[in-house]
Amino acid sequence: MGQNQMTLQKSLFQPRSQILLENQEPNVGQPLINPNSSPGGQQNGPLLRRDSCSIIFGARFAELRMLVTIWAMQMWKVKAVEQSQQITKFTVNTAPKLDNMTQLEAKARRAEIKVAVTMVNHNVPLAVANHFSPLMKECFKDSDVAQRYGAARTKTTCIINRAIAPYLHDELVKKMRNRPYTLSTDGSNDTGREKMNPLAVELFDVVRVEHMFLDMCITTGTNAATAETIFEKMDSVLKKDNIPWQNCVGLSVDNANVNMGVCNSIKSRILSINPTVYVHGCPCHIVHNNVSAAGTHYIELSDFDVEDMVVDIGYWFKASTKRKCRLDVEKQARFKRLRKHFEDPMTEVHLLFYQATLPVFTEFNLLFQRQEPSVYLLHGQMRSYIKKLMSKFVTTTAIKNADVCEVEYKDKQNQVADHKLNVGWTTRTTLNRLHEAGEISQYQVDNFHKAVRAFFVAAVDYAFKKLPFKEPVLERSQFIDFQQKMDCDVNDALYFVYRFSHLLPYGDPKEQDKLSDEFLDYQLMEEKDIPRSIWEQAVSRVSEQEVYHRMDKVWAHMATIKSPVTGMPKLPMLSKVEQLILTLPHSNADAERVFSMIGLNKTDTRNALDLEGTLSSIMTIKMSGMEPNCFKYEPPAEVIKASKSAASSYKREHAAASNAGSECT
Repeated sequence: MGQNQMTLQKSLFQPRSQILLENQEPNVGQPLINPNSSPGGQQNGPLLRRDSCSIIFGARFAELRMLVTIWAMQMWKVKAVEQSQQITKFTVNTAPKLDNMTQLEAKARRAEIKVAVTMVNHNVPLAVANHFSPLMKECFKDSDVAQRYGAARTKTTCIINRAIAPYLHDELVKKMRNRPYTLSTDGSNDTGREKMNPLAVELFDVVRVEHMFLDMCITTGTNAATAETIFEKMDSVLKKDNIPWQNCVGLSVDNANVNMGVCNSIKSRILSINPTVYVHGCPCHIVHNNVSAAGTHYIELSDFDVEDMVVDIGYWFKASTKRKCRLDVEKQARFKRLRKHFEDPMTEVHLLFYQATLPVFTEFNLLFQRQEPSVYLLHGQMRSYIKKLMSKFVTTTAIKNADVCEVEYKDKQNQVADHKLNVGWTTRTTLNRLHEAGEISQYQVDNFHKAVRAFFVAAVDYAFKKLPFKEPVLERSQFIDFQQKMDCDVNDALYFVYRFSHLLPYGDPKEQDKLSDEFLDYQLMEEKDIPRSIWEQAVSRVSEQEVYHRMDKVWAHMATIKSPVTGMPKLPMLSKVEQLILTLPHSNADAERVFSMIGLNKTDTRNALDLEGTLSSIMTIKMSGMEPNCFKYEPPAEVIKASKSAASSYKREHAAASNAGSECT
């Protein structure tokens, strides 16, 4: 307890005379009032009347207030010193100690790196950096770090290109040399002299599957879009960093012939190097084409093309304010088509049918848009998707009595009657109302039912033809899902051991026996054996109604579970198998996301970004997994050291190039 606090307590609980005696000089100690004297009598000390108590109380209150004020000031000073020490301790620990750099310089460079990372992750133009240095000096005049901060656009660009991105790229390369990985790529439109074929990587990184950027893979010339040119570029990128093709377990591309062709494609060339690679097309496009194929049969019977109608509406009301405000008689063909649709009562029925039916396709398509690994869900979800389509026009008995791939859905005996076709409750009600009111004929009703039946039959036909129902990778990977493990056996895990034997060396009978024991232990595990916090961290929401768990995070924990007897990992081999499976692709959405990120950075106002320079560095940083808390990124010592020479080395190279150019002229 401090001296001022003790004094305050004395002033509150001791008589005033005693306090005065303690605070006065030694020769001044007489009491103010002698209890034994008579009123107004002569006193040994100063004369004081009893009716002057108010004066004494006022003086005592003033003294008490002064003591409280002094005590409060002392406590404030103590807290201020403690907070200052804590702040100093925090700032010292956040900047690593470097031999050739003072602590203040290291802090300033750390700040410059963190600002550069934040700008990249939030698509801020690098020209804004010209204002950060004077802004920080103005806002934080009492901060030595802010006064030392000095990264304008050129220096920030150099830090991004020569410090942060190279470090992140090297870390990715180290992982790819020692772990299974999947490649994902897609090509840009052929509208410029250079064609972008960004190469993304998917691999298991400690606690989850990460999606990272490897290279922009620029191709040029008249053959820039051929499979031979694109593959040669991909191959040169991997060879430059000594990344083995043998570690590649998956390839995700779209369904174009240049990617998925049998003889002359990227797929055929990669399989010639590593036949074990699992090549996955783009199911998103398949689902879209599935609807389109079904819609074509619907148009033939109903004479209603919803796509043409939407295009006409869009173009008619796109730019004209007059057209938005009125619908007068026009002579243009587009307006005549729209008027015909609006006057036909069946248009409402057609639109309500699509409104009730399209969610079957869109909800299935959401699975392929997930960024989380979901390859183990594809087989079951494809079967559920087919069942939903069949349930629209096939009897429940026919679906239950046979495997989904063996249902005779084209047999009229297995189909429901017209009035039982599942076209949506609102659609059915509207159809009946219009028919009863005499606005549509029985022929139109029957024709609508024929069109609906043709739509669903064509949808199921196309799905069976294009979706990979018989792909063993999808069927065997279901054991990864904790909820499906009891429906699987160890042969599912052994399939991947045999296929990727060079990465999973468990072919020995003894090793397989151990793997069987681990698989049995896994099947006997219950949800409560995994901490609740792990399940909560693994939660991922598609919508408010649909919630699922990321199995990569769950398996990252199960890999750390140890046997209570031996103290060794409980599932060492099975964990390696699951990490490889979770690396396999379930869609080509990663490549599409890369182009979305590129579009947010290479805009009309930022069209000078070098594709293989600054833009590639930006993509490397954005896909390194820093979000959503990029401001928490702490640059390692290697990055801080590299940032010191980033700008100076650029200036030297730029000056040398300028001198060489002037000599040539």
